[in-house]
Amino acid sequence: MQRYADGVATLEEVQLLEREIVSDAEFRQIAVEYLHLDSAMEEFGVERPAGAATRRTVPFPRRMLGAAAGIAAMAVALWYCWPSKGARQSVDVEILQLTGATFAAPYAGLHVADHERLDTLELRAGEAQLRLPSDVKLSMSGPAEVRFLTPMHARVLRGKVTVDCSASGKGSF
Repeated sequence: MQRYADGVATLEEVQLLEREIVSDAEFRQIAVEYLHLDSAMEEFGVERPAGAATRRTVPFPRRMLGAAAGIAAMAVALWYCWPSKGARQSVDVEILQLTGATFAAPYAGLHVADHERLDTLELRAGEAQLRLPSDVKLSMSGPAEVRFLTPMHARVLRGKVTVDCSASGKGSF
């Protein structure tokens, strides 16, 4: 990452860094923080202790090109990873079991055996077991929130969610 920030990274090193930024959310966060810190240190002229290795000065246009490439790589990574509102759709969900369950509006009145079309379900307290059209059983322990992307895909936004995928069940969480 330092070689990238210095503008001396090889094409292979840049491609490796971009792949890691796109594929690993934790690494992406570390890279953003590192590049911000590196940029701030350079901008405010933080001096190094005597005897510390000095950094090669990169001409302004090359630094800007490197920063632009980094920002572009991060933007692409966020575009691929960020949950899109347009990607959601309502999914027919059957309520199998409720134990002290309290849901956020507009689903506060859900009962066992109800079939409801949901795009997001927020369980504030208690436990709920649901069945999706793909025959996957989903158990939520509140507080928890799930966003249904398709009849076979959902994203756990927060909380504890357990998935029981029988032999006929399909999908991903």
